Amino acid sequence: MALFKHRLSVMIITCFAISVQRAYGNNLRKRLSECPGSTICTCTRSKDGQYNVYCDGNEVRQTLRQETLPDNITNLYVEQFLFQSLSIKQFPPNIRVRKFHSINNDIWDMKNDTFSNFGSLTEVLFSGGKLRNKRQVFDAIEGIKGNVNLTLAIEGMRLTNLTKSSLRFHGFAKITNLRLNRNDMAILRPELIEHFHYLEKISVVHNAISKFSNTSQQFFSLTQLDISNNRLNSSTIRFCFDNDRGLFPNLRNLNVAKNFISYIEEKSWKCFKKLEVLNLSDNKIQVFEINSIRLLVSLKELNLSKNWINSKEGIIPGKYPPQLRYLDLSANQLVPFMPKICDQSSNDTIGITKLNLKYNHISVLTDKYTKCLRNLTELQLSKNAIETIENNAFAHFPKLRVLHMDRQIQGLKKLAENAFNITDLTELDLSGNFLKFKDNSFEKIFNAFKHVIKLNLTDNHIVNKPAFFSTLAQLKNLKTLALNRVGLKKFPYKIFSTFDDLTSIRLDHNAIKEIHFPPNITIKSKVEYISVRWNRIKLPDKSNLFPEPVVHYLKRLSMKYNLFDCSCDENSRWFRSQIKSNARGGFIQNVKLVGWPIGYFCRSPREMDGKRLINYHLSANDCRPPDPYIPVYIGSACTVLIISVFATMFYWNRWYIQYYWHRLKKKYKPVRGVSDPERQPLVAILNEMYDAYVIYNHNDRHFVLKDLRRLLEDKLQYKLLLWDRDGGVGGSKADAYFEAMDRSKNVIVVVSNNLMNDAWCEFQIDIALLSKVETRGRKKIFLVILTDMDLESVSKSWCVLLTKKSNGKWCETENSIRRKVFVEDLKATMGKPLSDC
Repeated sequence: MALFKHRLSVMIITCFAISVQRAYGNNLRKRLSECPGSTICTCTRSKDGQYNVYCDGNEVRQTLRQETLPDNITNLYVEQFLFQSLSIKQFPPNIRVRKFHSINNDIWDMKNDTFSNFGSLTEVLFSGGKLRNKRQVFDAIEGIKGNVNLTLAIEGMRLTNLTKSSLRFHGFAKITNLRLNRNDMAILRPELIEHFHYLEKISVVHNAISKFSNTSQQFFSLTQLDISNNRLNSSTIRFCFDNDRGLFPNLRNLNVAKNFISYIEEKSWKCFKKLEVLNLSDNKIQVFEINSIRLLVSLKELNLSKNWINSKEGIIPGKYPPQLRYLDLSANQLVPFMPKICDQSSNDTIGITKLNLKYNHISVLTDKYTKCLRNLTELQLSKNAIETIENNAFAHFPKLRVLHMDRQIQGLKKLAENAFNITDLTELDLSGNFLKFKDNSFEKIFNAFKHVIKLNLTDNHIVNKPAFFSTLAQLKNLKTLALNRVGLKKFPYKIFSTFDDLTSIRLDHNAIKEIHFPPNITIKSKVEYISVRWNRIKLPDKSNLFPEPVVHYLKRLSMKYNLFDCSCDENSRWFRSQIKSNARGGFIQNVKLVGWPIGYFCRSPREMDGKRLINYHLSANDCRPPDPYIPVYIGSACTVLIISVFATMFYWNRWYIQYYWHRLKKKYKPVRGVSDPERQPLVAILNEMYDAYVIYNHNDRHFVLKDLRRLLEDKLQYKLLLWDRDGGVGGSKADAYFEAMDRSKNVIVVVSNNLMNDAWCEFQIDIALLSKVETRGRKKIFLVILTDMDLESVSKSWCVLLTKKSNGKWCETENSIRRKVFVEDLKATMGKPLSDC
């Protein structure tokens, strides 16, 4: 039994108001691995049910055999493994892989059966790492049993000593695409691929190729060659032989961008009879003679961007390839005129339909050098220095349909009334030109391109909105309109009643505060897409999001980054309730919310700022105003709870409270006749009047008052304090008990089955034990165990007490040895009677 088992403890109770905490998603996206049986691989599943698997060997793993992977794998990425022996045994059985990627692995030995079970393989990539024997890659590819078209890539592995034997190939698979990028190759050796009879594409990007090998062999299967980012120059690039034969007679696409080519020699290119796309961008070309490519009779696209071609002598006109349709001269040194594309001595028309002159410094528009472009349909003049557009500036382009004049360096400062007198113009981009639409002066300009279908006026400034939209109404055929960052403060609802064919409108980055349509407005447009991103739109009134005629045709709506309110406002809750989410995104009234849920954030109230709108769910019950008496209810409940707790504790510990109160009174009550507090313990000893205080259950009083009293008082001359005989010694009943114990030299406990079930008796025993400790063992305790006591069923605490305290088992026979032993043990504990002292 614990010594201070029931001591009074101090309890502090605080009442908390409980609030519901909602969970919100972060701008961070986190996929759960769908490879639960794997310890080193993670899987992502695509919409078509295929998997992409990423396995990281941490530079110590040597096998994937024991990993549990999906059956259908589109891309298998195996990275940082240490393969002492790479074979089919390193992979789980019965997996189907379409693309195998080996990245930064250390492969000591590669077996021929590595891909023998990968019947559906279409791409094999080895990038970085170490492969001791490059030839083993092709031996393993030969082991593929399926008759498939295969892409083979060996990148970043320093293939500087390739030979014909190392690239020998005789397998069922057809290698149609070969990538040998980033391998420090210095010479292009076409003869090394003579065994690849089905090869169509070769990429040797980011090497150090500066010349070709001396070979006269032709490779008829090749249709695409990417040799960009190398070191070829005008004298070392040799695709053609002297007899008009070429290395790649069937080549359709050639990319030699980012080399060191400074001029074009006809003899190096004349053999490309079937070439359709030629990319010469980002070289060192200063002068380009058109006749140098005149024999490229199938050429359709020519890219000369990012060179050093100027307006004066950069292009020497000549005979253009008859099929050439697209010419890219962007990011050159064209200043101040457009390039000399046309021969002034000739009035012939060339076939170019698309001309890209972006990112130059053209400032003057004339027909002096471009009058032969009568078939031109698209002209890109973005990012130049044009400030003035005179009348009929584009009249020599009678078929022009697309014109981009956006973002001139200083903006467009002057537009003549007939500047855009182009009959067939359907797309016009004037964005970013600092135009100010402040009066009706633009009415005639807009009247010039009545047939425009797509108009972009982004990053200009509309000062006079009514005049602007009145002028804009002339464009009856308009389908797409972009008015981003033009200073709009109100939603231009009049557009919907002006244009019959309008299908797309962009109003991003303005200051629009609400989407408002007046009642009874006539809707003519069949708009399918509206974008109002980055405005100040709050949630619209639930009765007027969009009128029914607008919603009927609207398919997509982008409202990202507006001022969405996530409070208890009725309109806010209504708007959120209209948004439905599923696997395809968010929808409002069957209109797809573009970008949902990313970009749709709460902006008010303050505690919701930054939370995603998808996580805003407040019902009418959530927003019901609080009961004004709730504080009273909470206070009353807390008060009742505190009183109940203290009352319960007081009841459980009422005897102990009385005892300590008795002790406190006694401590501050001076002993009669003694003024020195230091002598009070000595006086207390002199106040002992009884040899023993007897603790017993009321049901055992007959034994105590007769047998026990007769032995101790009549025969042994001890003076006992028996409650049923002597009662208290004064004061209240509790004080009488405590005082009686204090006046007794020792304590006798009559242990019986009755006593063990008596809480009052247990309390008295605890007080007796406490008194023994406080008197440093002077007050002794003796346990009298009755004969009917069942010692085998006592609790652990009573076992401890019976073991450590003096005790004796009562014996009814007076002259027996057991009685004598009992008496001797009692006397040894009690000492001499007070009457003998």
